[in-house]
Amino acid sequence: MTDIPQILLNLAKTYPALWQMVTAMCFVAGFGFALRSIYAFKVYGEARTMMNPQTSLRAPLFYLFVAAALIYTPTGFQMVMQTFYGYTSPESLKYVTGYSDDITNAIRACLGLVQFVGIVAFFKGWLLLARHAHQSGGGQHGVGKAFTHIIGGIMAVNIVGTYNVFANTLALPALHF
Repeated sequence: MTDIPQILLNLAKTYPALWQMVTAMCFVAGFGFALRSIYAFKVYGEARTMMNPQTSLRAPLFYLFVAAALIYTPTGFQMVMQTFYGYTSPESLKYVTGYSDDITNAIRACLGLVQFVGIVAFFKGWLLLARHAHQSGGGQHGVGKAFTHIIGGIMAVNIVGTYNVFANTLALPALHF
């Protein structure tokens, strides 16, 4: 019979492969949005030559922006982590506890799950931004939701650092895992 810490440890062994899969999905989606941007620029150029006053550069530029953000996801994460927390990777933190090894490993596995959910939320946020940002008028709700996913994903990737920032702000005890 397996116990919950063992299940969490087995799940934690899959995290590196899952991270690589989501990163690969970001690259593929980024190149897809780059191609979509090129096509949107082509449509814009054809509409301008026909003297169509309803043409807008909003959609091609947003697709290009989202493509760049998704292609440079690892670099973007390092830049945001350095800006928000002062270090470039949550893996650079060495979480230390006073618990037994099984409980410590189970807590690390749970934190890894929160980090994985964060990277998926980050990816979903960029997809939502690409869908709603170029719409005129009705896209504001979707843009806010997209930025919530992006910022929340960044905060979830470094959940312990996020908690410690709030703990320092509110004079709570710091968390050391």
